[in-house]
Amino acid sequence: MDAIDKCLSIDPVSCLSSAFSICRSTWDFVKQVLASQEQQKVVVARISELLCALDAEYRAERLLGTKTSTALDELYEFVQCSRS
Repeated sequence: MDAIDKCLSIDPVSCLSSAFSICRSTWDFVKQVLASQEQQKVVVARISELLCALDAEYRAERLLGTKTSTALDELYEFVQCSRS
């Protein structure tokens, strides 16, 4: 990213100021996308941990599907909404 940072630190000549502005805006957008991807990875990691814990509890028969199906349906809906 050094080339990008170096370029964006330039005070451009007036005829290129619009192009530099577009480049800065594009770079800001890219950084936001990258941050969002990291946040999504964290969310998926937490959901995975939860699912592994639930799986262990079901296998140990400490949870019963008939008593938890509504909560699991709500979790599924939450995950579906977070994908949108």
